[in-house]
Amino acid sequence: MTQPLDDLHDLTHRPGFLLRKAHQVAVAIFSEEIGKLNLTPPQHNVLSALMAHPGCHQTEIGRIVGYDRATVGAVLAGLESRGLVERQGSDLDRRLKVLNLTRKGQSLLNTSNAAMDRINQRILEPLAVHERPMFVALLARLAFPASSPIPVTAPPGSEADGGLASSSRERSVRTGRARSP
Repeated sequence: MTQPLDDLHDLTHRPGFLLRKAHQVAVAIFSEEIGKLNLTPPQHNVLSALMAHPGCHQTEIGRIVGYDRATVGAVLAGLESRGLVERQGSDLDRRLKVLNLTRKGQSLLNTSNAAMDRINQRILEPLAVHERPMFVALLARLAFPASSPIPVTAPPGSEADGGLASSSRERSVRTGRARSP
């Protein structure tokens, strides 16, 4: 079935266009809330992944956050130069360097937790409270089509959740993924 000609050129009917616009909104909100901490979304994602998966190596971090080798390498180099991440030789494979957050990296990530909660709330604000869990679940299905389904639950800390599971750690345990804008 073909769409009417008007729908083909109406950008508000294109999922890719809408996802890109939503991403722009999310990045703008992230910059407003966390910009003062001098973190970009990719840097925050890598720090969050290392908090959830300490001791993994660069290839694993790239897989977790969905970045190519060059991007994750550049992000890690920047974080390492700021003293937020450290690389150490692996006890299991001398060819690998395992990655861990430094105390400074953990502190910065912990400082960002309240801002991340505000970011998530602001991104989802246009939706009714009862729509938010389904929206996040549908986005996860688009973002991770081959993954196992993520349970539809109320956003952590929301009224529908009864204010439970408000910490970043609890969110990543519940969903199996760290949240990002």
